[in-house]
Amino acid sequence: LDDEVIAPGDDGGYPWLREHLHGDYTPAWYQPLDPEPCAAIVNSGESRWYNYYLEGLDWLAREVEIDGLYLDDVSFDRRILKRVRKILKRQRPGSLIDLHSNTGFSIQPANQYMEFFPYIDRLWFGESFNYEREPDYWLTEISGIPFGLMGEMLQDGGNPWRGMLYGMTTRMPWSGNPGGLWRAWDEFGIDRAEMLGYWDDDCPVSTGRNDILATAYVGDDATLVSIATWALEPEWCDLSIDWDGLGLDPGRATIYAPPIEDFQEETLFQVGEPIPLVPRRGWLLIVSEEAVEAPPFPGFEDQEAGEWEPVFVETFEDGLPAEWDVRMTDYPGTTVEPVDDAIEIHSEAHRSAYIERDLPAEVGMIVAKLNPGDDGGQTWGIGVGLGFGEKFLRINLRAGEGRTGVDGGIMQMLDPGPVEPGRDAWLRLRMDDRWIYAEMSTNGEWWLPIRTLERRAFPGWPDRVAVGKMHPHGRVEDAGLPSEWGDCRILEVGAYRRSE
Repeated sequence: LDDEVIAPGDDGGYPWLREHLHGDYTPAWYQPLDPEPCAAIVNSGESRWYNYYLEGLDWLAREVEIDGLYLDDVSFDRRILKRVRKILKRQRPGSLIDLHSNTGFSIQPANQYMEFFPYIDRLWFGESFNYEREPDYWLTEISGIPFGLMGEMLQDGGNPWRGMLYGMTTRMPWSGNPGGLWRAWDEFGIDRAEMLGYWDDDCPVSTGRNDILATAYVGDDATLVSIATWALEPEWCDLSIDWDGLGLDPGRATIYAPPIEDFQEETLFQVGEPIPLVPRRGWLLIVSEEAVEAPPFPGFEDQEAGEWEPVFVETFEDGLPAEWDVRMTDYPGTTVEPVDDAIEIHSEAHRSAYIERDLPAEVGMIVAKLNPGDDGGQTWGIGVGLGFGEKFLRINLRAGEGRTGVDGGIMQMLDPGPVEPGRDAWLRLRMDDRWIYAEMSTNGEWWLPIRTLERRAFPGWPDRVAVGKMHPHGRVEDAGLPSEWGDCRILEVGAYRRSE
């Protein structure tokens, strides 16, 4: 059949393919299975082979009663997809077709697959996408909204605040748990609301800015307003609300931010009050005439000021004090040295190099001022961690991605944050009887909540602090991957206990 079924290519891949196909094929997905692996190859976009595929789909719909298909990049064309949709409509009415793509298979998946859009239900764009790009990119390349489709986010969890402008969350469990947002949707009744995006002239809420945007989900008696920012600094935003369009009396209205796990704290804003926004984040606000009791926004100042007294504050003006030890990889060229009132780390991105010291009893807060410089570390990005015996808790900077990571011993939890190469950042771990708070600041005064973890997972008081580039479990271990060299700095580290 020549290349009617198997697409031509440069061969390679799994040994069985090399031994049996003898060249002129293209390796595709490889999945280790027990006892034999699955080594796929790319098939031609047009061949009689698809008749077999469609007959198999028809059997699955009839005999297994599948509810739809997940297409992870495909090479067939619109004609085949039309036949797929007809089979599902005939055998399983209401079935869904979900399309995923990435920027590796296609530079612009929305263009490549546009002819598919009338026959599918949802997009998952996607892998390798850059969620730091401008709003127009989100609207046209990611969301599917201009084509009557909804979507979900993938790469590194996306950005939940910006995603809500387009009705998107991340997909569970691949890149986070959007359960908190889903509960907020259900409690509001988003399925009964009309979505009016910032791009729609009829949207009843606006910000008057191009870098802070608002989308409204308009219900009968209440409206859910999504606000997200692309501004690089904390900002106060004035909301312009069409009260007549919403059928609400501004004299009786409330603007309420419900508590949403890993998204926002419960807050009540007054009508006409500016809304505070921090870089890469936003709010979900319920605008209604329902009376609500909730705390006001506390302001950009540090709410913990005066509650803590210092145990020590290291500024490294005289080098590294004797209480600290250097822990680092034995990889040649790696250094941890005092430079200009700081401790500078020079290493490859995915290497361990940090300082560590024991902690006295009852230290309940650690604050570290850091500069990621041009270090390209991700999991091994510069950060601060606390040891609780065998357990270790860490927050770190992933500056090249504009994100923070929090490790609690199982997996790294990633969140967008005001993190940039070469920009000073403060990281803080503080605890009370019930919770441990991982926080970040761009000025050491106003703190952005990153993650909140249960205190019972880390019993007792921390016995050591580590600052720098380290394995998530707080030890010297490299990723084993080649990476670029870079420099980052530890500028200050403070340990605090509760004031009497």
